[in-house]
Amino acid sequence: MEEKYEIDFLKLKEYYENSGCWEKLGLKLVRANHDRATVELLVKEEFLNSLTYCHGGIMTIVADAAMGVAMVLEGRRGVTLEINQNLIRHVHPGDILSAEGEVLHKGSRSIVCEVKMYIKQSGKLCGVGRGTFLSIAGSLQL
Repeated sequence: MEEKYEIDFLKLKEYYENSGCWEKLGLKLVRANHDRATVELLVKEEFLNSLTYCHGGIMTIVADAAMGVAMVLEGRRGVTLEINQNLIRHVHPGDILSAEGEVLHKGSRSIVCEVKMYIKQSGKLCGVGRGTFLSIAGSLQL
C-alpha cells in the first residue's frame, strides 16, 4: 500500500496562488484534501470570446490547474501531455468557474486525472474532462 503524502493547505494555496499564471488570472485554490482539489476563477470580461462567453481555453486552464493540484495531493508532480474537454454550458462574466480535479491512475510514467467544472452560483455542470500527465520524479516540497 502506498504511503499518503501530507501537505499543508495554506502553504500549498500560497505556493500556487502566487505563481505566474495563477496570479495573473486570479485562480484560487479553495479545497485540497485526499485526492481531490478544487480551483476557482471569477470570470472577467477579458476572459470572454467573441460571443461574450468564457473562452474555452480559459476553462481548460482552470481544469488543468485543478488536475495538477490533485496530483500533488497524491505526492506526484507532472506536466500535461494531453487534455480533452467537453464544454457543455456557457459561462458568463461574473460567474465563478469551479473545477474539481482528481487522480484516476498513477503509473510509473504517466498520471491520468479527471475534472468536473461547475458554475458555482448555480451548481450547474458546465464541463468535464480528462488529462494525461507525464510523471516527474519527486514530490512538491513546501
